[in-house]
Formats: sequence, C-alpha cells, structure tokens
Amino acid sequence: MIKLKNKSLPSIKSKEKEQEKLLEVIDKFKPLLNKYKKKLEYDGAEEDLILWLLKTITKFKG
Repeated sequence: MIKLKNKSLPSIKSKEKEQEKLLEVIDKFKPLLNKYKKKLEYDGAEEDLILWLLKTITKFKG
C-alpha cells in the first residue's frame, strides 16, 4: 500500500468519493439554493446557504 503523508491510498480515495457525493448534493439542491439566494439579497448568500447545507449533512451523517 502506498503511503502519502501518513495517509493510505484507500483513505484518500474514500475522501475523494465523499467530496464527489457532497458536490452531487450541492448540484441537486442548486435550484433551491438559487431561489433563497435571490430572496436573501446579499453578497455571499449562496456561500452561506451551501455552508449551512454541508453542516446539516454532516450533522445528519453523525
């Protein structure tokens, strides 16, 4: 097994898969995020909504 900075290759691949899944979720919720971004009407609203979504997912995940 290849080790990179104390991390094994399977560990890195699983993190990459997790990141891909999170990006898929963000893409799926993009229309809803855009709707509320327009309602909030401030710079950075989309980023705040995405951050909220990711925090909610991680809380739900356990």
